[in-house]
Amino acid sequence: MGCIFCKIIDSRSEDFIYEDEKAVVLVSKLQTSHGHIIVTLKKHYENINDISEEDYLHLQKLVKKYYEKLHKNFEPEKIYILLLAEEIAHIHFHLIPRYRGDATGPKFLMDDIKEVKNSNKIIEKLI
Repeated sequence: MGCIFCKIIDSRSEDFIYEDEKAVVLVSKLQTSHGHIIVTLKKHYENINDISEEDYLHLQKLVKKYYEKLHKNFEPEKIYILLLAEEIAHIHFHLIPRYRGDATGPKFLMDDIKEVKNSNKIIEKLI
């Protein structure tokens, strides 16, 4: 199995904020902005049409819950929610806080990416 998210989930090699029997929420190791997190199902799905309605709704509840936590604890101007499964073929949502003065448009996904060395401060704000 070559999926990086499946490997991360199995090995717990990145910092989890939340985990249940179906899904995980983790700190994005490559932060496009402070507080950038990922919400994904544990089961490998490459196509959104393959996800059961129950699992999809579970995933969306976590996206909403952590959107609210990011908004409350990081106070961004807005939060982008991106559904991706292109470079990593495992359906996942990025929740990316956007702050005043940040780059606009899709350019921000490439500019100013910082690798997180210690995600404890982010996790503490979101648990």
